[in-house]
Amino acid sequence: YRALRPGRFLLVVPPGTDGSAIAAWRDRVDLATAGGATRTTVLVRPDGYIAWAADGPDGRSAVRAALRQWCGPAAGRVAH
Repeated sequence: YRALRPGRFLLVVPPGTDGSAIAAWRDRVDLATAGGATRTTVLVRPDGYIAWAADGPDGRSAVRAALRQWCGPAAGRVAH
């Protein structure tokens, strides 16, 4: 619950996963490492509900697609 206090989206990744996929969303998304053994990556909404989840190895393109869908375009790529 502490990780949700800032009121932003939270991407929870398995231990040992590179979180660089969220670099362009750092203004809207926080990163946390899961506290136990898991292969699941989870995007949690600010209200604590799960917006998106995926099992398996870190699929950067899948994570980025979920971030675009739920958090909008990457920083610096806002359409006018």
